[in-house]
Amino acid sequence: MIKYAGRAMHPRPVSVIISRSRSGNVNGCAVAWFMPVNVDPFIFAASISPKRLTYDYIRESGEITLNMVPLKMVEAVHRVGSLSGRDIVDKLTKFGFELEPSLKVSVPHVKGAPAYIEGLLRSELRFSDHSLMIFDGVHVYVDDKCFRDNMFSEGTEILLHVGGNVYTKPGEYVKID
Repeated sequence: MIKYAGRAMHPRPVSVIISRSRSGNVNGCAVAWFMPVNVDPFIFAASISPKRLTYDYIRESGEITLNMVPLKMVEAVHRVGSLSGRDIVDKLTKFGFELEPSLKVSVPHVKGAPAYIEGLLRSELRFSDHSLMIFDGVHVYVDDKCFRDNMFSEGTEILLHVGGNVYTKPGEYVKID
């Protein structure tokens, strides 16, 4: 088996998952392995390594925000995804993310994100090096300036992860009539 076989499924949107401990500490990590699971009610999932501090905080509080971020945040996303919150206190703000309160969960979201989802942990499937964490989506925000007709507008520079330290943005849309 190829070590990074999952990379054959890239590029993929990359987001920042933010979690909060019971004591109120906030941490986040970059994640490209997330997906919708159900429409109504809205359920989504993310694959997260149990080695991450973000994972520990999710297990503690059961809450997250999943923040879709623009290309202009690429360096901050890469740093947050590469360095541990166990080593860097308040790493999200240290790397330039401005956080603001969410509506339905105690976990903040990224201010200025074109879209974010507030989620409550529903269940978890453990695997050898990652856990598929399944969430009830309790609030979804999309910026009307970059989201039309139930999709991101062409030209919206949502960050995509190619692999390692390589990122891109969506290209040309092709519409089939």
